[in-house]
Amino acid sequence: ISVRTLLSARWRIAVFAVLWAILSEGRADSWLLGVPAVAIATWTSLRLMPPSTWRLAPTAVPGFIAFFVVHSLRAGVQVALLALRGRLSPTVIELELGLPPGGPTLAMAHLIGLMPGSLGVRLDGTRLRVHLLDAALPLQAEAARLATHVERLFVRTAP
Repeated sequence: ISVRTLLSARWRIAVFAVLWAILSEGRADSWLLGVPAVAIATWTSLRLMPPSTWRLAPTAVPGFIAFFVVHSLRAGVQVALLALRGRLSPTVIELELGLPPGGPTLAMAHLIGLMPGSLGVRLDGTRLRVHLLDAALPLQAEAARLATHVERLFVRTAP
């Protein structure tokens, strides 16, 4: 077992333990089931998502959270207005992600739904297929701004 795996396991155990404590409302008697649940969740997550060479840049997290909140609210309003307008022209487009493979590309694929009326539906290498509620939405420019934030959010760690 590598040092990277051990460090990743430590963080995952902490996250799963906190989630268990929240779900069980902090009851001490829940840990009889909680300890095995945390262990199984940690083992499963390490098997399905091995430790990566990427980590979050703590200094970029506040800026990303602000970006995320503002764009989530804006996306909600814009999608509501599109639905009320009633003249949607759904389409599927492909974006070439200029991000490094691994964490940044996967984050971008998941976060593209933050953009108004969009949802990432398939990732092939660095190409992301995106479903849009309306073809008139300016996804290219919005995706470029999101990619800038995602790129700042990740730092490559030593192998």
